[in-house]
Parts: sequence; C-alpha cells; structure tokens
Amino acid sequence: MKRLLSLLTMATIGLGVVKAQDLEDFVSKYTDENGSGYLQPLSDAFGANMNTGWFRHAKVNKKKFQFYIGVVTTAGLLKDEQKTFQATSLFSDQTVTAPSIFGSTESVINSDPGGSGLEENFPGGADFSILPLAVPQLSVGGLFGTEFSVRYFAFDAGEDVGDLDVKGFGIRHSISQYFKLIPVDISLAFYTQSFQLGDIVDANARIIMAQVGKRLAIVDFYGGIGYEFSTMDIQYDLEVAGEDPTPISFELEGENSLRLTAGFMLNLGPVKLNADYNLGDTNVFSVGFGFGFGIPKPGVL
Repeated sequence: MKRLLSLLTMATIGLGVVKAQDLEDFVSKYTDENGSGYLQPLSDAFGANMNTGWFRHAKVNKKKFQFYIGVVTTAGLLKDEQKTFQATSLFSDQTVTAPSIFGSTESVINSDPGGSGLEENFPGGADFSILPLAVPQLSVGGLFGTEFSVRYFAFDAGEDVGDLDVKGFGIRHSISQYFKLIPVDISLAFYTQSFQLGDIVDANARIIMAQVGKRLAIVDFYGGIGYEFSTMDIQYDLEVAGEDPTPISFELEGENSLRLTAGFMLNLGPVKLNADYNLGDTNVFSVGFGFGFGIPKPGVL
C-alpha cells in the first residue's frame, strides 16, 4: 500500500515518502469485503479533495473576458471514524474493529472465541490525519455569463506503474445577471474530475453547486452549497511465487453528501490568494494561488 499512497500524494504535489504498508502485504491479508472496508475512507477523502477548490468568487461576467490560472491545494481532514472499519471475521459471524488505510499502523490480532487457538491478523494503516492534493487550474469566462474551467496534470510514474493522468472540467453560469437589483453574485455550477494511475487506480468525482459571493474593497467573500459524488476503482495482480498472478479489484462508491463552502480571496492586482473551508462527509481545507484579471465588482456586467 506504500506505493499506492505515495503515488496518490507524491505525484500530485511532490511530498516525501508516505508511511504505510507495502502493497504486497495488503493484498495478502485482504480481499473482497474487508479490502473494500479498508480502502473506503481513501475513496471518500480523495473524492472530497477532487471536488474542492474549483471557485474563489461567484462573479461571472456577461460580456467581458475574465481569466484565471493558478494552483489549487487541498487537505482532506480525516475523522476518527474514517480510521477504522468493521472487518468480517473468519470465526463465526463476529466483526472486528480494525484499522482502515488511514488508521493506526498497529495490526489487530483476533483469537477464535471457540477456543481452537487460531488467530487472524488485521493489518494496520498509514496513520494519516490529513490527505493532501494539488492540481493546476485554468478558468476562462465572460460569454453570456458563462465560465469554463479545466484541470490537467500528467506524470510518468514509472514502468511498473504507468502514467498518472488528472483531468477536470467545469462550467458555471451567472444567475445574478438576470436580476439587476441583487447586491451579491450568484452562480450555478457543475464540476467533474478524473484521476487515473496506470491500470491500478481510476477515480472520479463530480459536484453540482450554487455559489454566492460579495466583494468588499480588495476581498471577495464567497460561499456555496452543493451535492457531491465520487467513485474509485482499484485493481492489481496478487503475485505468489510459483503461481500465476491473481487479479484483485475493488469498486468503491464514495459517500454522496451535501457540501457547504465558505472562503475569501485577496485581490492583489493580478495576484489572487484564496482560502476556504468545506464541510461534508470529509471536511476539506483549501488554499489557492494564481493570476487573474477581468473580475469587476458586483453590478458591473
């Protein structure tokens, strides 16, 4: 699992080696439902990260060109309940509270309550409290109150793994342009993003949301409410000496949840700095840095 977690973080933001178990150790211990339970928090947190940081104000010009290019950094804040899962035991119908992929590095040993003397081992996790991510983003708008956003990042993760490919697309439309007397900016938006790592990981995230914003002096205050979706498919071959590789796969459905966003952006000429906090199934803190122009105060079309 060390390779998987390292690539999910290092390839996007260049972090150091992630502390976790080896992938080979993981697949030798978990299959089917226990493997899904172990990995589910990764799908939830990674999906929430990908759905974050798409906007930093709610203004979309009706007939004036606007442009932004920058880097979005996010940090999924992992909850205690995401660090364990209820693993199915080989002994009778009991379940065992075991570490998830983000849980303690200490494994859990469960003894057969029937007195056979047999034991089963549930391996530990990566001991994570934060899951980081970063991607570049370009946003262009100003035609009939509509803006388009694109995210793209590609990286050769090595011959044994393959290419890492991050793609995202978003569109939002100004609603406030139809109501001249509204003192704030309001937009409706849809964003979608995919993350592929060779033939190992295929993750997708989508969010539909309403956005609101107001500029005071050099600060844009913004917020939003949305509904998010995410999926993650993981597959690889379990290799055992003297045997043909056994394909292992997990299809993980992220927790669909309501998303609330609140943040602000500093307009320092063409330089834009923003930060926001997102409440959802996984809470996410986001910071962005970039360059932009063509964003006038509310009321200017």
